[in-house]
Amino acid sequence: MSSAYIHAHSELSTKFVELLKLLAKDDVYVKILLALARCRHGCLSLRGLAREVNMAPKNVKKYVLRLAELGIVKIEQIHEKMLLIRLSDEYRWLRDIVEETEHRVSIPATPSPQ
Repeated sequence: MSSAYIHAHSELSTKFVELLKLLAKDDVYVKILLALARCRHGCLSLRGLAREVNMAPKNVKKYVLRLAELGIVKIEQIHEKMLLIRLSDEYRWLRDIVEETEHRVSIPATPSPQ
């Protein structure tokens, strides 16, 4: 690959993450996707995800179920009271982009409600 292509791809990735950050200020779906993309373990519990996006677990679950219907996330029930949520394989590219650009772009954690 040429260095021009790599630079253009890198620049595009940075702009994409910046766009997601902007959208995340008001959109729960984007906040959820960014939290899952940042997760080092590849998945989050429903409670952990709710903590990341500063919402109640029962409210986050509604959004997660919709994302699962669309095939964007996978839900695994560990036991009666624990769900693990991860990006589906088809959307792993989002994690790759966030990982690639996070060291170049400062992406703040979701602010706590005040």
